[in-house]
Amino acid sequence: MRPAPEISVITTTYNDVPYLSQAIESILSQTFTNFEYVIIDNGSTDETPQMLAEYAAKDIRIVVRRNEKNMGRSLARNWALELTRGKWVAVFDGDDISHPERLEKQIGYLSAHPEVDYMGTGCRPINKQTGESMPDRVIDQPLSHGQIYWKLCFDFPFHHSSTIGRRGLFIEAGGYPPAYPVCEDIFLWMAMAKRGARFGNIDEELLTYRVNTKPDHYALNQAVAQQLHRNHVASILKTNVSEAAFSIVWLTNAEEIYGPAPEADSIHSAEAIGILITLYRTLKAQNIFADEGKLLIQADLLGRIRKAMMLTDSVDGRYRPYEYQYAYQYTHQYTYQLPVISTVEGHTG
Repeated sequence: MRPAPEISVITTTYNDVPYLSQAIESILSQTFTNFEYVIIDNGSTDETPQMLAEYAAKDIRIVVRRNEKNMGRSLARNWALELTRGKWVAVFDGDDISHPERLEKQIGYLSAHPEVDYMGTGCRPINKQTGESMPDRVIDQPLSHGQIYWKLCFDFPFHHSSTIGRRGLFIEAGGYPPAYPVCEDIFLWMAMAKRGARFGNIDEELLTYRVNTKPDHYALNQAVAQQLHRNHVASILKTNVSEAAFSIVWLTNAEEIYGPAPEADSIHSAEAIGILITLYRTLKAQNIFADEGKLLIQADLLGRIRKAMMLTDSVDGRYRPYEYQYAYQYTHQYTYQLPVISTVEGHTG
């Protein structure tokens, strides 16, 4: 058996043939070479099996396994995790592109910051359907642990396909939850946070990721994410968080507020502001913000309070910030019942 590598890269793929070769080549051409590459074909019905067999025959670092039918992303990723041997696990989707120095720069960061258990990078988004650049979707990543922890209460603090973390942390957190059709990455990050994981991000675009712009896909992600964040905040505060109040907290993710939100009354806005302030004080008391990002967190808190106040108006207005137009338009049409999971469970594929 070959010696264990420093990094295990894991990819799950399903009918990604138009993008898969470019994705695989981007990993094989990394400047950091001490890795294994575990790929799970999650029941593809296109030419994926033949393509993976050809790559595995040419590079001994590639480990390929196949599900005869699609088992969902979580079960496939958990199977990939079972097969890994590296100290670090790098996550990578089968339709994205890792920049040549991605792994080298991530290992360099982790060596310089030994307290960090899990981290990601900046990304360049492109339209999956057209391949066109999407500069309006570029998001400034929170860099410090405190900033990331704070953002995890409301939003996505990582680009999942750019992340790398300690293999043991994935296992301790229970892996990915099969019960979730989407947002399994958020669930995992919250499980890691509850176990005291330390987070980080590199402020550099080391991944090109393809954005699925289909409204229904975006809508389901937003609907499930909002419920997960609400549950997460409630667990931190150890109290119930009302859906109406948290919906206002959620809307403060928008860059700008252009008008009041329908059904947002003054009582719910006041309750939302109370949630934000209590959450900040709770996390501050736990020394979550004891890093260089604490002033930025305070600024974000004040910005969210301002937006919560602007969302309430007696005039019948409409909430349509460009950045979150689908979030408002579609999540109110989706109803998704989150599975009841009292603890984070480990599952295998």
